[in-house]
Order: sequence, then structure tokens, then C-alpha cells
Amino acid sequence: MSRSKISLIVVVIIILILAILIWPKKIKPDQNYLSFGETNIKIELADTPAKQELGLSGRESLAQDTGMLFIFDKPGRYGFWMKEMRFAIDIIWLDSEWRIVGIHYNINPSTYPTVFYPTEPAQYVLEVNARWTSQNNIATGTSAIYIPGKEVPTI
Repeated sequence: MSRSKISLIVVVIIILILAILIWPKKIKPDQNYLSFGETNIKIELADTPAKQELGLSGRESLAQDTGMLFIFDKPGRYGFWMKEMRFAIDIIWLDSEWRIVGIHYNINPSTYPTVFYPTEPAQYVLEVNARWTSQNNIATGTSAIYIPGKEVPTI
């Protein structure tokens, strides 16, 4: 076998090893995720007006390390409330570049009809279980990556 073929095989093996080590853990290719560095969260998409109106209302709970991602066609100061919610959540607003521009922590259903807004325009809003953000050191300014890397649907 020639030296160039051996070199090529070694390079391919190194690339495969690096891809395995770098790719976020616990990712299933048929599901949607947001990655905040080493922290991944499985997401359900609220990408239609009907899904956005319903949101998490009426549910008893949200699975651990799961969230609902609201997708809007353009940045804005979208308000969220706790109408018909049965558990507390954190609300995370992200701009069009997937950078966190606002967070409201541990919002209880008893806050309804208060409406919560970001301080800056956002294009995406992520609802997660209460305290998930602080438990995972997620803060304003943190960037997210949409996985599996497909184009995010728009409404």
C-alpha cells in the first residue's frame, strides 16, 4: 500500500474520531434539539399559529430536558402568559442569531394574567421546566445551535 493511501486512511480515521468526540452527546438524529455548549435540550416546535396559541397549556408536566420552541417569522417583543398552565416554567427569548436576549425564571401559573416580555426583540422563544436555565448555567448572551442543523421551519 502506498504512503499516500496510508496517510489518507489515517486522516479519515482522525476526522471520524474528532466528529464522534465533538458532536453533542445524547442526540438522536430524528429529533430536534437546541444545544447550549455542552447542554442539549430536546424541543417540540410551536411553528404554526395553532401550536403557538396552545403552547404548553393544559399539560400536567414537561419531560425532563425537553422544551417547546416558538418560532416567529420576524423578531419582535413577543409576550407570554401562564393561561391554563399547570406547572412553573422558565421562558427564554432568543434573537435571530440564536443568542439569548432575555430570560424570565420560575414563572408560576398563579401569575396569570401577567404577560412577560423580553427587553430586546426576539425571533425564537423557548419554554422549559422551571429552574432548568439556572441548573444548566444558561444566561443572557449565551448562544444556541439548532440541531440537527436542518433549516428551522418558519410560519
